[in-house]
Amino acid sequence: MIDNVVKEAQVTSSPFEEKVPPREKIILALQQVLTLCPGSITVALVVGRAMKADPETLAFLVASTLFANAIAALIQVYGIGKFIGSKAPLALGASFVPLAPMIIVGTKHGFPALFGAIMVSSVVVFVLCFFMHKILVFFPPIVMGSFVTLLGISLAPVAFGELAGAHGSPTYGSAKNLILGFVVIAIVIAFERFGKGIVKSIALMLGLVIGTIIGAFMGMIDFTPLMEAKWFQIVTPFKFGVPQFNTEAIVIMTIFCIINLVQCIGVFAILDDLSGQTTNNKGKSKGLRGQAVAQLLAGAFNAFPQAFLSENVAIFRFSKYKSNSIIRTAAVMLIIIAFIPKLTTLITLIPTPVLGGVTVCLFGIITTSGMSILRNVNLSDNKNFIILAISMSLGIGAHYAGKEAFVGLTGIWGQLLSNGLFMVSVSSILLYTLFNFGEIKTKLKES
Repeated sequence: MIDNVVKEAQVTSSPFEEKVPPREKIILALQQVLTLCPGSITVALVVGRAMKADPETLAFLVASTLFANAIAALIQVYGIGKFIGSKAPLALGASFVPLAPMIIVGTKHGFPALFGAIMVSSVVVFVLCFFMHKILVFFPPIVMGSFVTLLGISLAPVAFGELAGAHGSPTYGSAKNLILGFVVIAIVIAFERFGKGIVKSIALMLGLVIGTIIGAFMGMIDFTPLMEAKWFQIVTPFKFGVPQFNTEAIVIMTIFCIINLVQCIGVFAILDDLSGQTTNNKGKSKGLRGQAVAQLLAGAFNAFPQAFLSENVAIFRFSKYKSNSIIRTAAVMLIIIAFIPKLTTLITLIPTPVLGGVTVCLFGIITTSGMSILRNVNLSDNKNFIILAISMSLGIGAHYAGKEAFVGLTGIWGQLLSNGLFMVSVSSILLYTLFNFGEIKTKLKES
C-alpha cells in the first residue's frame, strides 16, 4: 500500500516520468535526434564555413554542438538542485537567433572571442532569469513577431547563397549547384505533402540525406576527410584556446541571447497544451536558468547557444508517451554520435547546395512563424500598425543598407546599428513602450 502511495505521489508531482517500453523508447528517442539534428548541424556548418574552417574543424564543431545539445537536454530533465532545469521533456538545439551576430563576431575576432562572448552572455542571461516576469512585459507578440519575421528574412540570402554553392566558390552559381539545391527543396516539399507521422516530421533530415546521396553521384563529395577521420575522439573544452573577452562581442551576443531566451518562452505553451497542465512562472524560470547554464557549458565546449525546440515538443503529439526517459535516451544517442569523428565528418561532407536547399526551407519556416505570431496582433489598432510598420522598415533597411549608412560609426555602435535584428528589436520595444507606457507601468507593478 505504501508503494502505491509513493507511486501516486510521483505521478502527481511529475507527469513526465512515465515508463516507456524499451523498443518504443529507442524509436521515439531516435525521432527526437533526427528532428533536432538538421537545425543544429546547419548552425555549426554555417558559422564554421563563414569562418573558413577546414573539414576537420567543421567536424569538431558539429560534434561539440551535438554534445552540448545532449548536456543541455540532461540539465533540463534531471535538473540541478531546486532552481535549475524544468524537469520536463524539453530538447534543445543550436539557436538561429544569434546566428548572424555569431558570424559577425567570429569572422572579426575569431573563435576564442566568440566562445568567450557566449560564456559571458550566459551569465547575464542567468541573472536576468530571476526577473523574467518583468522583462516579458517588454516583449509582447508585436515585438517578438517583428523580430522572428525579420530573423527569417535576414537569413534567407545566406541560405540562397549556399544553394548556389557559397560566395567565393569557383562553382558558385553553376547549373549543377542550382539543380541540386532546388531538387532538395522539392524533396522536402514532397515529404511534407505526402509523408505521414515520423516521415513527415523529419522531412528536412530526409532532404539532407537524399540530397547528399544525389550529390555524391554527381561527383560533388570528396571522401578523403572521411577516410582520414578517427573512429573515436572525446569532445574537449577550449579546443581553440583560452576564451577571449572582447567587450564589443560580449555586448552583441548578450543582446541576442536575451532575445533568444524570451523567444523560448513560447515552447512552454506547446508543452502545456500536450500535458494538460500549466507551467507557472517559477517552472519557466527554472527551465530558462537551465538553458543559461547549458549555454555556459556550450561556450566552454566550443558550441553555440541553444534554444528549446518547439518541433521536438510537437513530436509528442504523434505518441502516447511524453516522458523524460525519451529525452534522456536521445541525449545518450547525441553523445555517442559526437564521440565518433567518422559520423561527424560524414555530416560535414553534405554538399553546400544541399545545405542551402534545406536552409531555404528552414529559414522560410522561421519567417512564417513570425507572421503567425503577428497574426495575434490587432493591426486595426493604429498604434500597433505604426509600431510594426516603422520597426520592420528600420530593421530591413539596416539589414540591407546598414553597413553603408553607418559607415561613419566605428566600434560597437556601428556594429549594432547596422544589424537589422538589433534595429527591429530596439525600435519595436521603444515604440511599444512609447505607445503603451501607462499599461506597461501597471503590468510592472502587478508582476
